Amino acid sequence: MERNTLQKKLILDIICNSKDHPTAEMVYNEIHIDYPNISKATVYRNLKNMASKGQIKKMEISGDFDRYDCNDSHYHAKCINCGEIFDVDVCYQNKLDKEVLKDHDVY
Repeated sequence: MERNTLQKKLILDIICNSKDHPTAEMVYNEIHIDYPNISKATVYRNLKNMASKGQIKKMEISGDFDRYDCNDSHYHAKCINCGEIFDVDVCYQNKLDKEVLKDHDVY
């Protein structure tokens, strides 16, 4: 049986409360503010383990760092102009909101 550690809780809280789909480095930097003794290796190892167990989603993005997200059902879009990755609600699976298309070139 695996233990639920403070590190795992912190990582999960950051990922699930983030709107910008953080990279491992972003997660580390956020935790490091309040917990300066945490190592990058601990954060990276926990992210890898949590993703492999389905607790979080690892998003592999071509030409960019891997990003992480909570494990709930939704789609993602990436703006080809600014690189922003954002959630697209499932109800929009067959069409994207006009405002999104107006402000971002997505693929």
